[in-house]
Amino acid sequence: MSEHAAPDVVAILAAMVEGERWLCADAAAAYLGQMPRKTFLEFAAKPGFPAPARIGKRRVWRKSELDDWAEKLRARQQREKAA
Repeated sequence: MSEHAAPDVVAILAAMVEGERWLCADAAAAYLGQMPRKTFLEFAAKPGFPAPARIGKRRVWRKSELDDWAEKLRARQQREKAA
């Protein structure tokens, strides 16, 4: 096995860690369903999406805020489907 894990593997592992964590765009995209980074960043640019924090030059998102956003999106989609 390679000495260095592939970046996508690292992102997936970071997204799977329990508890409160800060996720980079790659890890957040993996956490929200293996979406491409570009798709994640399109979601992140929309109103209502959790605002990122900055750590150095990197934007990071709080895992719990992504959970809340995803749950609200799911609930809204269910309401629209029922209407």
